[in-house]
Amino acid sequence: MKKDDAELIQSILSGNETAFGDLVKKYQKSVHALAWRKIGDFHIAEEITQDVFLQAHKKLASLKNHSQFAGWLYVITDRLCKAWFRKKQLKKQLDTQSLEVTSEEPLEKTAYANYVREQREGVAVEQQRQIVQRLMEKLPEGERTVMVLHYLGEMNCEEISKFLGVSPNTVKSRLHRARKNLKNQVVLDIQSKSDLQNREGNNTIPGKTSNNGSPTRTQSMQNSIVPDTTQWNLPEDAKARLGKGDVTDIQYSPDGKFLAVSSDIGIWLYDVTVPQEASLITGHTSGVLCLAFSPDGRILASGNGDSTLTLHDRITGTQKTLIGLTTDYIRSIAFSPDGKTIASGGHRGPILLWDAITGEEKYTLPNDSDWAKKLSFTPDGETFVSVNRENKITLWNSDTGKHKKTFVMHPDCYTVNAAFSPDRKTVAVGSANGTIYLHDLNTGELKMSLSVYKEHVARLAFSLDGKILATSSYEDETIRLWNAHTGQHKLTLTGHTRYVWGLAFSPDGKTLVSSSGDGTIRFWDTRTGDEKHTFTGHSGQGISVTFNANGDIIASGCHEGIIRLWDADTRQSIRTLNGSKDGFEDTVRSLVFSPDGKTLFSGTNDGIYLWDAHTGKQKKMLTGHTGWVATIALSSDGNTLASGSGDTTIRLWDTHTGEHKKTLTGHTDVVKTVSFSPDGKILASGGDGGTIRLWNIATGKNKMALTGHKKWVESVSFSPDGKILASGDNYDGTIHLWDIETGQSEMTFTVDTDCVYSLAFSPDGKTLASGCAAATIHLWDVHTGECKKTLTGYTSWVNSIAFSPDGKTLVSGGHDGSVLLWEINP
Repeated sequence: MKKDDAELIQSILSGNETAFGDLVKKYQKSVHALAWRKIGDFHIAEEITQDVFLQAHKKLASLKNHSQFAGWLYVITDRLCKAWFRKKQLKKQLDTQSLEVTSEEPLEKTAYANYVREQREGVAVEQQRQIVQRLMEKLPEGERTVMVLHYLGEMNCEEISKFLGVSPNTVKSRLHRARKNLKNQVVLDIQSKSDLQNREGNNTIPGKTSNNGSPTRTQSMQNSIVPDTTQWNLPEDAKARLGKGDVTDIQYSPDGKFLAVSSDIGIWLYDVTVPQEASLITGHTSGVLCLAFSPDGRILASGNGDSTLTLHDRITGTQKTLIGLTTDYIRSIAFSPDGKTIASGGHRGPILLWDAITGEEKYTLPNDSDWAKKLSFTPDGETFVSVNRENKITLWNSDTGKHKKTFVMHPDCYTVNAAFSPDRKTVAVGSANGTIYLHDLNTGELKMSLSVYKEHVARLAFSLDGKILATSSYEDETIRLWNAHTGQHKLTLTGHTRYVWGLAFSPDGKTLVSSSGDGTIRFWDTRTGDEKHTFTGHSGQGISVTFNANGDIIASGCHEGIIRLWDADTRQSIRTLNGSKDGFEDTVRSLVFSPDGKTLFSGTNDGIYLWDAHTGKQKKMLTGHTGWVATIALSSDGNTLASGSGDTTIRLWDTHTGEHKKTLTGHTDVVKTVSFSPDGKILASGGDGGTIRLWNIATGKNKMALTGHKKWVESVSFSPDGKILASGDNYDGTIHLWDIETGQSEMTFTVDTDCVYSLAFSPDGKTLASGCAAATIHLWDVHTGECKKTLTGYTSWVNSIAFSPDGKTLVSGGHDGSVLLWEINP
């Protein structure tokens, strides 16, 4: 059993010198961290640390209150640091500082950016320490001290409290502010335009670099301090973003140094030579669906969900948006070999050829299918090729836009995806029947077919030498590599836990990158099949979010059936709850924590899961519904769980035994939402029928039916006092506030004919938040009906919202795959 400081000191004074070694071991790191913070020199701080413990040992008998040993060490350390400064004639500078109130003048952003660039050539440990020290100097004194003691001195809040003589709450508050300020400073470095130009445009990243697309452990500023992507390009009023959005496409830059990853929130650029995130490009009005680099790598083009095409200049940081005749989202884009023309095709409408320099539309090519699957130019640039869903390959003259010829592919082929060989002599087509067809692009002749899957072929990719064909399917989570000339199977790559949606080869063909519904991007050695590196944090379409009762953990569930638990303070992922493929492969529609925070309940397509929130292990599964579970809610005492289903029923469950207690019937369509009153006596439910029902939990009887919505009630929520029920529909954007006693609608809000998907009351009951299909969140004054604020920043609808227990934070889950935390001012 460990002794406290008072017991150790008493033992020392009684003659046990070894006990002092225990005190040194306990506080050595903390004292060194404090001295280093004050002096700024790592090695001098080591010397001062030795002197601190020498003085403490000599004067230990003079310490009257042995429980104040930690604070006494702080006083000794502070005094010795001042003495060191006096010797260096820097006492005047030291005296201007105050632990409690003094803030150092922030450096100019341009000077700081210059400093960062100078530090890039530093690879030694001493230089990394200097970088950390410089960043810390940008914090106010009080915040800087607690950061050093916590992260470098490895002290917890209670220990820092004793060490500094301030309250634990003060320590926590300073830590929170310091983290936020430091994150902002790191982002300033990584996202500064001059820095980005240096890294991407001039390609002058020092250290070991690689053109083979494989990550190397280069020592640089980028991996000395890991960037906090939760703070990048946040919408106004947002505090953090959890997750990076759903991956829609991946593309290597021509030099193999960067990987572009498109998502519904923007485009992530990864520096694969480090490897880590380099930047996030936002500003799109919808999700980004496909990508293409210009041959010189300067322009990154993106096809978007709102039928626009955006050209991002990676040198200047500017972007241009092109709007054509396409009436739906763009799914494929391609540059001509000289980079002067770009083609775009989508779900509906014609294929467009654009002047990549001026942005003007050059030609409109008719598309006799409703879906242009893949577009490309021949190496000489004279011919443009399109593959559509109706099994046709069409060749066009690139200069005139005139039709040259059309080939009809294998009659059994229904095109799901396609890939062109680098020499553009072969097109590989993945079919819905699981077969891969390879056609000659000159003659249309079928060269080879690979009947390897039973389900749809998800993705195809050729290596740049044309020797390897990579494929994935909706059948499993593997990637298969084939000899593109003989059809011989070479390797099977395993590691993903969900279907593989994206494939891209590095320019030298030594590395294959894959993206998956499991939220990871993996780098594979194409020779051995070994996994080389993994990027994490990408998540599927967000369906459900919730806080635990303490407000320190956030749970988010997505379309791919994965649940993530996040630390609400640090915004870091704690763990991932991931069931088996057979039992947990689909949408997490609803989440709720038990009052004690030990259990997390999730409603999915195939049942209700109970998870141990601390270990992430599945505890139990509740089954009985004959349809998918659309919604769940927990009574305030945690004893009863209600579930609404596509089978039109509501079931009540005993949360301790898992026993089915009652079935509530009366709805005629899907029950999409349920909510318990605060006292647990009433359950409100709503669904596609447009009627809201109030149920007596004790008897299971329907107390009252509330009518007023025309169709599709998506969300119901009780006010904290239980007197008001809010309901919202996805038909005309109407929100009703109902008096529970009378059943009358007391107030109605209209969200501009928008669809309302989620509702939540603030803990004080004064504010109602609504998440909408128009990618917005509205904050309503419950008493006046006034819209106090509209939060924007999503590119797709907001599926779920929840207030933190203190009401200061709103968490929201969007269909674009991101979870946002918003600062709420009552």
